[in-house]
Amino acid sequence: MILVWSRHTGGTARRVIGYLLDETVPVVIGGRRDRIARDPAPEILRGDPRIVARTIDILETERRYRCATLSFAKNEVDIEKWRRRDRETLRRIDAAIELWMETAHSGFAPEARPPVLVSTHLHTGRLEINILVPACVMVPTASGRRIPRAFNPHPPVAASRVAWAAFEDTLNGAFSWHDPRDPRNAAAVRGPSWLERRAAALGRWIEARRGQGDDREDGRLDPREGARLDQEDARPRLLLAAKSIARGGATDRAGLLDGLAPMLDDLGWQVGGLRDDAIVLAPKDGAEGTPLIFHGTLCDAAPTPPDPMVLAAREQVLAAALERLRAAWTARAAENARVYGPDITRPSDLVDPAAILRVPAAPVLSAGLTLRRLAERLFDRIAHVAGYDAVTHALAGWAAGGGFDKVRRSLAALAAMSPIPRPKRVGTEVEGPTLPNHDDGPAP
Repeated sequence: MILVWSRHTGGTARRVIGYLLDETVPVVIGGRRDRIARDPAPEILRGDPRIVARTIDILETERRYRCATLSFAKNEVDIEKWRRRDRETLRRIDAAIELWMETAHSGFAPEARPPVLVSTHLHTGRLEINILVPACVMVPTASGRRIPRAFNPHPPVAASRVAWAAFEDTLNGAFSWHDPRDPRNAAAVRGPSWLERRAAALGRWIEARRGQGDDREDGRLDPREGARLDQEDARPRLLLAAKSIARGGATDRAGLLDGLAPMLDDLGWQVGGLRDDAIVLAPKDGAEGTPLIFHGTLCDAAPTPPDPMVLAAREQVLAAALERLRAAWTARAAENARVYGPDITRPSDLVDPAAILRVPAAPVLSAGLTLRRLAERLFDRIAHVAGYDAVTHALAGWAAGGGFDKVRRSLAALAAMSPIPRPKRVGTEVEGPTLPNHDDGPAP
């Protein structure tokens, strides 16, 4: 799991909340705007979007919100278990959310903390937990009202980077999640962050359009969509191709370059240079600006297996993560108390992160999620009542068809039968009725 902070911190709440919750997302492919459906649709886990939006929109500061994403690798969280509401999966995600809340607002009293919106993205084929928080804390006034005062849960200082690194390490170590700082988990091919996002969006558009149009069933793009793809920027297409070649089994830089060669020719690009730790690609005519640089294990001139000493050091870092997180919370709480005063801070009331990892606090569910769970229980009750009604209906039909008369006749016939002799005790033996022996004929 890796924690990613959005670079966007201003603008209206509608824009950021729309990005988090809209069931379609806009993309520009080949110079034309399009929309991709998010399937499954985003889900609200905690918070009310309207309350969060009102809080963000009343802020007059340049930084109005912070948005963070807990991004999981595909093999970290089983999507099917998540959708089935597997108890252990939910417990771990709840713990991660609670740990984020406490790291963000260490030392602040509950009533001083702003409302938070937590939602999911699953359309990428893996779980993403998005957390949106207004960039403020709530300060009491003489009249008893509370007004916002600017607060940044992740300021650009070393102490904050240390705290959030401890947050990541604590969760990854506790739940054996994918550790992004483990050398064994290094990406085979990676581009600049902006290009990674662009390539991911392009890949989702291709998957959404593949096999569509003219009743195609071969999984290929419709010719019209293919023509749009041909007009798309070459850079995300090259990154997608490089990642596909890496997944296809390329084992070194030579194999990666051999796989890329046909596409480079088609797009009018070339290998602009080879560094010890990177591949440099550039357009042949120099028309598209700066060169494109790929890093990763497949882009190294002489990739080497991770150093055992480095791996051992990384394991020690994970083992000490919980203590580092405790220390970070204590330091952040003390600093928040110094800056914001005793009215809204409780540095002595810090919770133990180990307790959250064991049993996270009961979440404040969103209104939508609460209603959905109530509806599920109601539908279960309706199904139970419907089943009861079905049994009652069947019994009524049985009675109307003479069922009770048949039972009465059977009981009357049974009552008219001769009584069965009861066995009597003779001495220590039991003398019972004499039964016929079907092997030797009737008994005398």
